[in-house]
Amino acid sequence: MKRFVGGVPALAMLCFALTSRSQPGPSREPPTVGMEGRVEVLLPESGLSAKTPDRRTPMLVRIASSRPHGTLTYYDLRYIGRVPGQYDLRAYLAAADGRPATGLPALPVTVKGILPVLHNGWLEEQALRAPSLFGGYRAVATVVAAFWVVAFFLIIRVGRKRKALRIESPVVRPPT
Repeated sequence: MKRFVGGVPALAMLCFALTSRSQPGPSREPPTVGMEGRVEVLLPESGLSAKTPDRRTPMLVRIASSRPHGTLTYYDLRYIGRVPGQYDLRAYLAAADGRPATGLPALPVTVKGILPVLHNGWLEEQALRAPSLFGGYRAVATVVAAFWVVAFFLIIRVGRKRKALRIESPVVRPPT
């Protein structure tokens, strides 16, 4: 029986070509809230820096790298959106001297949200219950505390009867 020697390498190359073609390339989907997005751009201004974010800033921006590219500067910008929506990264960049960066082209980015628009923040759907007969823990604790205070004052005022003071007359003994 004659073996086909050239078939194994050809089959391996065919499998490699099919699997490498099925690998996804860089995704063009906008990032979701909390995930990092990337923008590579050539800008006319050098020395840009990312503004320092505060707690309420809806977008975090950092400059991963920058290098000169002829008369322009190449910037690799990374951003993380905290709130879904459309943003312009120019608002989050500052010039070398700290002033807002002006004269830059628009750098629009989109951040997608996964949760529904009217999401209330619950991680799991909460079953709504009718109020209990006693109104819950706080009401029961208040009633019990009031009962203890009233009982304490009743015991102090009414419960303990004062002993009548008995004045004993001195015992007179006959002389001996």
